[in-house]
Amino acid sequence: MNQHKISEVLADVKSKFELANKQEAEVDAKWLLAELMGCSLTEIMLIQEKTLSEETYLSYMNHIQRRLAGEPLQHILGYQNFYGYDFKVNGNVLIPRFETEELVEKGISLIKENRMKQVIDMCSGSGCIGITLLKECAEIKAYCVDVSYEAISIAHENGLDLGVNNRLTFYKSDLFIEVPQMNVDMIISNPPYIPSDIIYSLSTEVKDQEPSLALDGGTDGLDFYRRIIVEGKPYLKKGGYLLFEIGHNQMEAVLSLMEESEYKNVKGYKDLSGNDRMIIGQK
Repeated sequence: MNQHKISEVLADVKSKFELANKQEAEVDAKWLLAELMGCSLTEIMLIQEKTLSEETYLSYMNHIQRRLAGEPLQHILGYQNFYGYDFKVNGNVLIPRFETEELVEKGISLIKENRMKQVIDMCSGSGCIGITLLKECAEIKAYCVDVSYEAISIAHENGLDLGVNNRLTFYKSDLFIEVPQMNVDMIISNPPYIPSDIIYSLSTEVKDQEPSLALDGGTDGLDFYRRIIVEGKPYLKKGGYLLFEIGHNQMEAVLSLMEESEYKNVKGYKDLSGNDRMIIGQK
């Protein structure tokens, strides 16, 4: 039987990634092995002289082939960490991004400052926004809304795994169409916002592996903002908040849309990288 010494396996995988011009995936290679072995990245570096069992080696090489084929690391692992919580993900939901944690941070602050009770997470995908708000704010109830049944199914699993489904209601709906009338303190949304004709230029891992439903924001990328701003207003209490994540070049347009619909105290925010990222307004 072949001896699969960890140092040699990693060296072999590194050369495979270099041949495929995927040097940035070298860390992913170590991460995948650490996950399979149930240890940390640091521990992997300390046990390089040990050998892998044939079973572990074959599983690992299967994962590496999937990664080389362009499948995102998170789909292979089956989860993405977001705000300290692990969320199941697959090809039916957008992989939660670090930048969206900043939108959640704003949401948590507003919920606590204003003692809010009810929140709608519109275009909820994996449920990472609404579920994180529930984990961080014990007094609230949340409603996760998505047009995709598959996305709702993943969000339901995540709610169960993280123990918040007793405070969480799901609606499969094209935005507000199937959502019963209610008055909530906040609507928070990271909607699809990429212009349709830009999607082809995204990285292969995004355009081929993530759902176009969660990316395509129409001709100018603003379709969902237009509808949520107008259709969401009757769902907000007087003084209730609307929070959006936006694309880096959409600040001016979305601010104008909210002001035209007479939202008050409309303000834009940059993320930690200095890009325009969030807009908050009140009914």
